[in-house]
Amino acid sequence: MGKSSTAVNHWMRDRGRFADLFNGVVFGGEQIVRPEELEEARGESDILVPDKGEKERQVQRYRDIVMQWKKGPYLAMLACESQSGIHYAMPVRNMLYDSLSYTEQIRRIRQNNRGKAGVGKMTGEEFLSGMRKEDRICPVITLVLYYGEDEWDGSRNLYDMFPEGWKEQIWKMLEKYVPDYRINLVDVGKIGKIEKFTSDLQLIFGMLKYREDMGELQKYVDRHREYFQNVDVDTYRAVRELLHAGNVMEGMKEGYDRKEGTVNMCKALDDLYQKGVDNGMEQGIQALVEICRELGQTREVTEKKVCEKFTVSQEKVRECMEKYWA
Repeated sequence: MGKSSTAVNHWMRDRGRFADLFNGVVFGGEQIVRPEELEEARGESDILVPDKGEKERQVQRYRDIVMQWKKGPYLAMLACESQSGIHYAMPVRNMLYDSLSYTEQIRRIRQNNRGKAGVGKMTGEEFLSGMRKEDRICPVITLVLYYGEDEWDGSRNLYDMFPEGWKEQIWKMLEKYVPDYRINLVDVGKIGKIEKFTSDLQLIFGMLKYREDMGELQKYVDRHREYFQNVDVDTYRAVRELLHAGNVMEGMKEGYDRKEGTVNMCKALDDLYQKGVDNGMEQGIQALVEICRELGQTREVTEKKVCEKFTVSQEKVRECMEKYWA
């Protein structure tokens, strides 16, 4: 649990979708971030930290997706961490990631200043810090893209990770000296206004609202069948992970058009719907069998009642009876 998906990360790495994600979440749907202004940055961050023995130890972290956003003369780092499950230390984890990003910026500034040793004299303070007074770093914004099936019950900020009652008495006095750090959680199954997104994120996020109701999911797919019957391979693989449906949508099967490089996902989603129906029916059969047994009904009478209640074949009924009539 808590791991990110390679398929989802690869899908979200598309600059159009990445820009749309930030525009929809951060800027309320305004088209502020342009795909052409984005440039993928190195997701690996590391720093050398001296230990007690004065030996250097490497601290290294890998981010899922990081993009440099060049807006005119300004620059920001936009990052996305995808989560298939709840991470109870997410505020500290993100704080570390962002801190390493800032540390990397400072390292490059220092390196650049060393290369300009002969250009302009540095003051003593500038020399010690490695930064000139006018040097600046760019902001880092990280979104946590959560697509787990469970309600996110983890901390959303650093304060939430402290013990209950920490703000009472003396802790209340310390609060202004302990900076908080919050995460920007995007729960893809609970996004309200999906019209804020203009790419296919709108259709996919809209679909995820119904992932726990197979009937409504199928209705949604039917309403947007023109899109779902002709998606690219990356989208198919990402949707499979977003729906946690790898056991049903295992392969592209007959829906794959090798010439066009697209997949008709409707058949796979229909199979997913049917599996939900079958699971519900089987649970109903199990409950009815248990009730009949408690009432002292014979196996033959129970089998007849199951046939009357559920529209299934005799073979299916007997298969279920073998499982639940022990």
